[in-house]
Amino acid sequence: PAPAPPTSGGRPKRRRGRGLDPEERIQTMIDVCAERDQPIIRTPNTKYVNRQTTAEFECGRCHNLCYPRYATVVGMGCGPCWPCGAAVGGRKLSLDSEEAIQEVIDVCARRGHPIARTPNTEYAGNQTPIEFLCLRCNEPCSPTRNNVIDGKQGPCKPCGDATSGLKRRLDADEVIQKMVDACASRGQLIRPNANTRYEGAHTPVEFDCLGCGNPCNPSYSNVVSVGAGPCRTCAKSGMNMEAPTKLYFLEHTEKGLAKIGITNVSTSGAYDRVADFTRLGWWERSAKRCDTGREAEAVEQLIHRKLEAMGHQVDEATAREACGRHRGHTEVFWLGGALEAFGLGDNLDWAA
Repeated sequence: PAPAPPTSGGRPKRRRGRGLDPEERIQTMIDVCAERDQPIIRTPNTKYVNRQTTAEFECGRCHNLCYPRYATVVGMGCGPCWPCGAAVGGRKLSLDSEEAIQEVIDVCARRGHPIARTPNTEYAGNQTPIEFLCLRCNEPCSPTRNNVIDGKQGPCKPCGDATSGLKRRLDADEVIQKMVDACASRGQLIRPNANTRYEGAHTPVEFDCLGCGNPCNPSYSNVVSVGAGPCRTCAKSGMNMEAPTKLYFLEHTEKGLAKIGITNVSTSGAYDRVADFTRLGWWERSAKRCDTGREAEAVEQLIHRKLEAMGHQVDEATAREACGRHRGHTEVFWLGGALEAFGLGDNLDWAA
């Protein structure tokens, strides 16, 4: 006896692909192509298997054999014959040189970035740069047809006119003013001084903090993109160099590592940096409270320099792995070296 059909919840389960006769599918493909003026003709080998399997036809235009799929012809609207280049919407896949060049010019003109031909303008393929003259800066430019038509970029790199609408790169004075304005909008006043120089989004820029009168060195990315404060001294979150600070010694027994760093003394509900590391297998071996972050940082740097001079610093890969996603890998040393160098015990003398 024939096996029972599969069921779903007690009801016969319908199998994908069943319902339409293969002959109906073949005729649907022929009719759809005929409606688009892309005729195809059955051959003795024309056979429908499924939506994603090619079926053999004869192209009514070039009379070569073609192998379209039901899914691409009926579902996606593609043309049946690749040599003829009949694609979605009837546009040719293989444009001739003049059509391709004119299409790039027209698209750029619609986006407000005009370009013109030059004596060297020649189309050699969708991914090959084509030389034009940018009518904004009057400099040569070399976009590819794919990048322009797909909207990935504008035609002229020096102009920086990307089709996403992003503004051209700001000059140094504009960046500095933007940093000042971003801080002012958050009530954190800074002003440029004689040493203020902008060299890149991630490079610190020196300003005078009008809150405490001290120099500060924020970067454009931190102030404008991240929203961080410009001055460590005035910081209300993160590291406040004028607030009570803890100098800590963490131990990772399993890995044989020591971490010596500083963090503001945690108050109720405040961020606790040490707690982040305890979740990664570290534990606090000892700590010392300092009145300010500057005092704690001075002792921390003294210890770091001594351990580095003795060759006890851990390689970067090991340190980063031990710190996980948290910063502080430059503060990691071999545990044995730290204990030997400073005699770090429960009652350690940090200033020794």
